[in-house]
Amino acid sequence: MPKDGFIFDIQPFSLHDGPGTRTTVFMQGCPLRCKWCHNPESQPFEGALLFYPARCIGCGACAEVCPEGGSIRTARHTDGCTLCGKCAESCYAEAIKRSGRKITADELFEEAARDRELFAQSGGGVTFSGGEPLMQAEFIAPVMRRLKNAGIHIAVETSLCVKWESVEQVLGLVDLFFADIKCVTPETHIAGVGADNGLILENIRRLSAVGANMILATDPDCDRLGLCVKDENGEFVTLTGNQIGCILMDYILSRRQEGFTGEEFVCKSIVSTELADAIAAAYGVEMRHVLTGFKFIAEQIKFADKCGHGRFMFGFEESYGFLAGTFVRDKDAAMSAMLMAECACWYAERGMT
Repeated sequence: MPKDGFIFDIQPFSLHDGPGTRTTVFMQGCPLRCKWCHNPESQPFEGALLFYPARCIGCGACAEVCPEGGSIRTARHTDGCTLCGKCAESCYAEAIKRSGRKITADELFEEAARDRELFAQSGGGVTFSGGEPLMQAEFIAPVMRRLKNAGIHIAVETSLCVKWESVEQVLGLVDLFFADIKCVTPETHIAGVGADNGLILENIRRLSAVGANMILATDPDCDRLGLCVKDENGEFVTLTGNQIGCILMDYILSRRQEGFTGEEFVCKSIVSTELADAIAAAYGVEMRHVLTGFKFIAEQIKFADKCGHGRFMFGFEESYGFLAGTFVRDKDAAMSAMLMAECACWYAERGMT
């Protein structure tokens, strides 16, 4: 095992990287170069220097400590930069910061497991993200094992653009994989991220064959959610939008019924399954039928806000659109995927599929 790993951040109280409240560990280094990357500073394995011109006061402290500096005033622009980080350490104004730092396995475990009581209360855990965390599989696998032994749920957000041997090192330790297919065709994948997607697709096929029991997929703009689950023969079958909607509705209402005030309501389009009506009735929740189109579900949320009555719980339509909560007010696959992952984990803990 490598003595040290490389990370660029550890973010506690994460709500969007798996079920419950989590700590997300962002590993340094990525094999892809996505044009839309939100964290490009995470791409180079050796890290990067970040320069914030608006903060620079021109004091020259960075140039004084730079071993490669010349007559220039700001070491950030030194051609021979070796990423030693001395300029960032000396920058009083924090105009220069280093992305990426070394961390030992013991240090990473202690930081990641710090909120274990919160994980237990919320059904959360630790998510390894990046960058590409599986580029450092040899380092994170022993840390995952210690987290697992402590009863902490583990998720990984990965492009799967790594050798299968890297995936194998964490199999049996990871409870939940989030695998991101950037583009479907090899040509668009190469144009968008700089690499073919053949390795990614092959790893997804192999991963689904060695224990994965659920596959989540979204469309490119992440508003519709598709779901495959294993049947009694161990084969993946695709659920309809009606089936997904009813599963999510039942889960949400069952988990929140103790806090019901009598003003709760759910919505579905008029072409969606009548099974949803029966589920709502079983929980004593009003079902509102709307015309096809999520704007009509959002309209019901607006009406409830305006009149001061009614508490929206969930809405869906059979064309794979789902919404819980009132913030987005449109079908939201990101939120739906998190809910479905949480739902699957909750049922699995009770021996149910």
